[in-house]
Amino acid sequence: NGRPDQSESRENPQGNQRVRGIGPATNTRDYFVTDIPFDSYNTSRVTISRGPNSLLFGIGNPSGIIESSLNRPQLRRNRTDVSTRYGSNHSYRGTLALNRVLEKDRIAFRIATVNEQNNYDQEPAFDRQRRIYGALEFVLRQDRPSAFGKTTLRTSGEIGESRATPTS
Repeated sequence: NGRPDQSESRENPQGNQRVRGIGPATNTRDYFVTDIPFDSYNTSRVTISRGPNSLLFGIGNPSGIIESSLNRPQLRRNRTDVSTRYGSNHSYRGTLALNRVLEKDRIAFRIATVNEQNNYDQEPAFDRQRRIYGALEFVLRQDRPSAFGKTTLRTSGEIGESRATPTS
């Protein structure tokens, strides 16, 4: 029919980028290759590494990597962050992030969630995601000052659902 096939672009929007004109970069989370799209509700930092530097760790391709670092629990203080956003066509986004210290400088957990719905002028187009992320940090042994530092156990996980109807 003369139209380009854009199904891959719609199924994998995270791959719709080029670094240095070579091709799509490898997406990683905490330096593990992933196909989970990153979102600001659980991301502390995004780093783009281009060219040969992306190959140093053995996970990137020649065009580069896009690394998203996840938020980790803070062992010093409790914190609660809530945000909401409303837009046209009854679109909304709500996030909640809780950091709780169970024992100061020893054990803490973090839970973050997002509920987002984007509606468009063209019916019935929409984009909806609901995700929850959890992380635990536990200092197993607090050594005296040394070259090795403390022994820490960290774990994290995320579950969610994303549904969308293309706009065209």
